[in-house]
Amino acid sequence: MPTGEPASAAADTLDVPALRDLLARREAGLADLVVVDVREDWERELHAVPGSIHLPLGRITTDGYDALPPQARGRDLVLYC
Repeated sequence: MPTGEPASAAADTLDVPALRDLLARREAGLADLVVVDVREDWERELHAVPGSIHLPLGRITTDGYDALPPQARGRDLVLYC
């Protein structure tokens, strides 16, 4: 997502450099986003994105928006899979 793009814009995919940029912008207070790791437990044990929230995809498909924890609601989301 290029710098200055509206928060309401959505992207289908992010590559690693774009995710790094977003995380750096979040760290600097320039972006309000939550990274939601939708992988299974064993996948997350191999590598987890620092500061991400773990929420398996199966739970999202079952519960939809209600699956999100309160701190993730109303913010931009990056789903990591």
